[in-house]
Amino acid sequence: VMGGRSVSHWLQPAGKPATFEGMLSLENNGGFTSVRSGILTAIDHDSSGFQLIVRGDGRTYQFVARSHRLRQGINYQSAFKTKANTLTTINLSMTSFRARWRGRDVDGAPPLLAKDLHSVGFLLADKRPGPFRLEVHEIRTLP
Repeated sequence: VMGGRSVSHWLQPAGKPATFEGMLSLENNGGFTSVRSGILTAIDHDSSGFQLIVRGDGRTYQFVARSHRLRQGINYQSAFKTKANTLTTINLSMTSFRARWRGRDVDGAPPLLAKDLHSVGFLLADKRPGPFRLEVHEIRTLP
């Protein structure tokens, strides 16, 4: 995207946690990498947020949600910190998400609502070059 040189993979081996991993590069004005799901079809429309169970590498990631209510390219993001090699449960309320486009806040965007979700994913944009790894053990919606 935009000429960057970051490389990432989403691995989902049977019986093991999914993994978002790769190498973040700053070459060609890079500094971010992301992955997202396909279209969501079964989600609780009354959900108040998400619960993530992850094992990280000490970096700060963003959980990303796309909504039918925003034009393509704009997404909602909520940051979460990981602890290196530690399984962590993270709760993200819908109100913690900010509408963003190319790293900038989008003024006047409607609040994120579960009923409008299109897809979800992860983003690493800390501008720290080098390897990264985020094990994703579970993603749940909160009541």
